[in-house]
Amino acid sequence: MRQVMILALILVSTAAPTCSDKSTRTPPPGDYFPNEVGSVWVYSVYDSLTERSYDMTVSIADTATLVGDTPVTLWVFAGDGNIDTMYVFVSGDTMTFHAPSSMTISRMYVFPLSVGKEWNCGQSCIWEYSVEQRGTIDVPARPFANAYDIRGESGGFNCYGLNSEWFVPHVGPVWIYRYSFCTLYYPLVDINEIWELKSYNISP
Repeated sequence: MRQVMILALILVSTAAPTCSDKSTRTPPPGDYFPNEVGSVWVYSVYDSLTERSYDMTVSIADTATLVGDTPVTLWVFAGDGNIDTMYVFVSGDTMTFHAPSSMTISRMYVFPLSVGKEWNCGQSCIWEYSVEQRGTIDVPARPFANAYDIRGESGGFNCYGLNSEWFVPHVGPVWIYRYSFCTLYYPLVDINEIWELKSYNISP
């Protein structure tokens, strides 16, 4: 119960993130990143640290209401023998992914996307995001045109994180590179992965 209350406070504090884009943002996140129960994405993941490949299935399993009547969707990540859950919270034009275990923001999007747009998580986390370019990318699922190259970086306390992805409106991320380096722990590099979309089924 204490974790749920902490998460609710975090969600309230992130409802209005700092963003350098001052343009009118009317389309809701659901128009850009599907957030309906039943949607499923399957990725082929290559982990260069262990030199292994496996499939990661991402599915929207359920909805919930947290303390303070905060609605969230429950996203399940199943792969390599592990199952993780994320709480996904939508506020206006902003969509955030929260890890229940650490109660921190792990990913953030501010829609609509445009080349040159930048945003960050405010005081709740140290991630900075920018849309680098727009173009075509070919992944196992199929080639996608008009994809956005989003770069997310975090740094502090001798640690660095990078989340680079190609995002397709109405589909989601189709290619992801995840990297994490920290001199405070061993091994120094604890994440070095490439995700490629193999298949997907968007719930209406």
